[in-house]
Amino acid sequence: MKIKVIGNTSDFKNLEDDWNILFRLKNNYSTFQSFEFNYFSWKHDLSKSKNILSIVVLYENNIIKSILPFYIDRRLRLRFINDLHADFCDCLTNIEINLNEVIKELQSKFIIRYFNLINLRTNSCILENQLPDYCKLISSSEYLILPLEEGVFPDNFSRYRSKQKTEFKRIVKINKGKTHQILNFPEDEFPERNIDKLRKKMIGLGIRNESFLPTSQVKLIKQLYYEKLLSISVVKSNTSVNAISFILNDQCQRIIWIDMFDESKMINLFNYISLFSSFSEKNSININFGRGTYGYKISNFLPEIKPLYSIFLFSSNWQEFKFRFNTNVFSILRYLYKKIKK
Repeated sequence: MKIKVIGNTSDFKNLEDDWNILFRLKNNYSTFQSFEFNYFSWKHDLSKSKNILSIVVLYENNIIKSILPFYIDRRLRLRFINDLHADFCDCLTNIEINLNEVIKELQSKFIIRYFNLINLRTNSCILENQLPDYCKLISSSEYLILPLEEGVFPDNFSRYRSKQKTEFKRIVKINKGKTHQILNFPEDEFPERNIDKLRKKMIGLGIRNESFLPTSQVKLIKQLYYEKLLSISVVKSNTSVNAISFILNDQCQRIIWIDMFDESKMINLFNYISLFSSFSEKNSININFGRGTYGYKISNFLPEIKPLYSIFLFSSNWQEFKFRFNTNVFSILRYLYKKIKK
């Protein structure tokens, strides 16, 4: 096995064909593992800061067999590209990866304080390989899946009882007069102005802060839309846009990636009900709510809860202590913030 580390944007672009070959070999990859998501995340966002591109490519007989889409951030943490916004991270491979050799190669080329590989599903490729003993695997988060049979929502999900169905009808009634549409390229224009208006409204209402949906992320969303990897769910009333959801189009599921909404009553739930109805009307479909367990999603839609894992490798005991200390302090502060908000 030959190991090469890609460190510049032009070499990254040259990986596209081989990347797409590996991506199509398995149906458990998400759009977050696509070439487009990773390349344009780097081009529009991560390359603008003091980050180091460090994609690991594994060869057998001069044929690319594995791609590990890494970068090193300014705090010298080795991470998956755009792990902050990628609900699910992974490498691409059709061979068993010797992670120990990959780690040694990276450590010989770069100063890395610790490896921070997050958002790994149970069936991720990297977890199919034996991890070195010095790597720490922890359960770090969860995600939600709603499997819908072909048919009329909500009758096409057997776990719903009359209580849930009555509540769905009530939400639809509250939002009577609003229209729902799913936008796709090239039939529909990218709604950039409406996205910007709704973003500013959310910030003005205090629903999100100023860091929500920066220009770099909108550029990525726009690119994914033009590549037909993303659809847009829109709710309107008269000429005003009340809700927008960005939906990633995977082979076997739809991932609800980012939601936008105004102060209209239960508007985000109405958006969900409308898009679930559209997606499942003619086909069975898995709806993936993405990373995080939100109480209102669980209580209203009764999805399955799945675990996410993280791999950590520290350069010293001191780095591990600092990481654990900072993590615990952040958890306490987050808990106190939630208590204060109540």
